[in-house]
Amino acid sequence: MNKNMALSLLRKYCQGATNVDIDLTDAEDFQNVNSKVLHDGCKYRSLKIREGYRSESMLNDTCKPLYTTDTSVSDITANSKCLKTLHLLNCSELTNAALSAIAINAKMLEELVLEDVYHLNNSGLIEVAQGCPALRTLAVKLSKQSFEEPFVGVSPIGDSTLQAIAELCKDFESLTLNGPYIDVSDDGMDNLAEKCGSKLKCVQIESNDKITSKTVESLAAHCNNVAALALQSIMLKITDSLLHKINTTWPNIKVLHLWNCDDISQNAIDAFASTEHSELEELMVTNFNLNGAALEQLFLQNPKIQTLFIQNHTNSISSDSFTKTLVGLADKNSSLINLDILFSKLSLTKEQMQELATAYKRINLSLCKGSIVTHTDIIDLKKQFPKLNISCW
Repeated sequence: MNKNMALSLLRKYCQGATNVDIDLTDAEDFQNVNSKVLHDGCKYRSLKIREGYRSESMLNDTCKPLYTTDTSVSDITANSKCLKTLHLLNCSELTNAALSAIAINAKMLEELVLEDVYHLNNSGLIEVAQGCPALRTLAVKLSKQSFEEPFVGVSPIGDSTLQAIAELCKDFESLTLNGPYIDVSDDGMDNLAEKCGSKLKCVQIESNDKITSKTVESLAAHCNNVAALALQSIMLKITDSLLHKINTTWPNIKVLHLWNCDDISQNAIDAFASTEHSELEELMVTNFNLNGAALEQLFLQNPKIQTLFIQNHTNSISSDSFTKTLVGLADKNSSLINLDILFSKLSLTKEQMQELATAYKRINLSLCKGSIVTHTDIIDLKKQFPKLNISCW
């Protein structure tokens, strides 16, 4: 489809639309397409724009696909005073000027998602908090790819942003900060937890080197309705007492990601696996030593698990026990879709993978690559089970 045809279709069918999702991932030749598509006739309540990553050939002065610019964001928000949801994904040329426009124009904004919008810092996000008091969700996701040359000198996003949100956004409930240049600390999180209290439902902070167990303690003390918790920090070590606190404070948690679980005892793991989490859908843990009995209890007590990611370099479960446990529980865990078991000493045979694929009709299976399963075996399995997705590390 060429540009003119795309614009014609968008104008014909999107005139007057209030909820629009635009994917420009493969639209390298659509110069300034947003300024044509997102014209003054549209008053958006929800707008999601995704652009593609810039290739090397697009980094020179003669070829810059500026689909979404600070100016276009200003125009869009000025015309959409009732805008409540705004996602800007891979919009690489945006700066704090776009955030200023959002703060000035989008007073009713409740959800802001910024993915690989890397020319921003605390001051721009503070403006958003000041101008958008109805903000409930902020997600800033920065991939490592975005910080390769020539994109350098990015300012950190830190505690001053959290302070502004805590003081100004009274209904704030979801924070996601992922990637390099995330510089929040325990102090910032303690302030946010205390001010938001039971309204805070989601905290996901990854690739951070300042968050410690104090953040978990603060959240447990002030925020009893957390449904999603994902904390990745080299300074955060999960202990028996911390796992017990998570287990007892948030029994209805839906998403739980915990890294650095080396110090957890087998008794604590068994206790966690044996506790019912009726709403748990996604569990990701590293160095979490699940034996066969604990794995069985985990699935029996958590029937809604859709995604299970366990990484361990010293596992104590055999491939036979692993396969028999999961296959035996298939009827009770039909919701399981994504299974990532990265045990360095766990190598499933082709026959064992066939058993899993037969038991779980729609499963993404990711395993440490072993000598037992060959590349040819994987190809054969994918032909036999079209919905099976296998990747080996």
